Amino acid sequence: MGHALWLCFIICVLPAAGCRTISQSKAGYTSKGRVELGGDASISYSHQENDNSSILSRSFSLDNTIGYCLTDNLELEFRPFITYKKTIDRDKVSPTSPTDYKWEKGAGGGPALTYNFPSDSNVIPFVTLGYGAIDFRYEVRSGSVSAAIPDIVPVTLGIIGLKIFSGDSGCVRVGATYTRMWVGKDTIDVMGPELPKWELALTLGYSIFF
Repeated sequence: MGHALWLCFIICVLPAAGCRTISQSKAGYTSKGRVELGGDASISYSHQENDNSSILSRSFSLDNTIGYCLTDNLELEFRPFITYKKTIDRDKVSPTSPTDYKWEKGAGGGPALTYNFPSDSNVIPFVTLGYGAIDFRYEVRSGSVSAAIPDIVPVTLGIIGLKIFSGDSGCVRVGATYTRMWVGKDTIDVMGPELPKWELALTLGYSIFF
């Protein structure tokens, strides 16, 4: 009987102690003074087709992260990024009409603030708000006619996601990202109102905390 009681004590108490140790270690992932290096990537593909036209779009973006935890859970970041998108618009009604090709290219960066919500597990929700600028170039080619408009465009960024830690420092980042480009009126007047001004994307990335 005594051995059975000791066995029950070991089975009940040791897992609880282990959970407490794990809980305490998780709190240190985003503690004051830690540095985060990493980034997120997103790739998209879309094909819209009807009786009049066929529109094919492909895009890629890479958003890097250099962060420093000012306090526990609050992180100041600098986020350099690049973006690329190509759209092919084909007129199905008039086969002799030239196919339109459009490119959106840019590179830039800016500061951001991230709040990592307190968590007792290895999964930490976070929210990021940022502001910066992008050296943006919009190009159009239709047959032998082409045009390109360069512009320095302000950008705002919002991310809601999860950091899933494995080990003491590495984490996988999963999130939904909203990007808004404040394109100038002169660029819209030349390129037309169809120039996209915002984008919503799912992102996947990896970070290491030091």
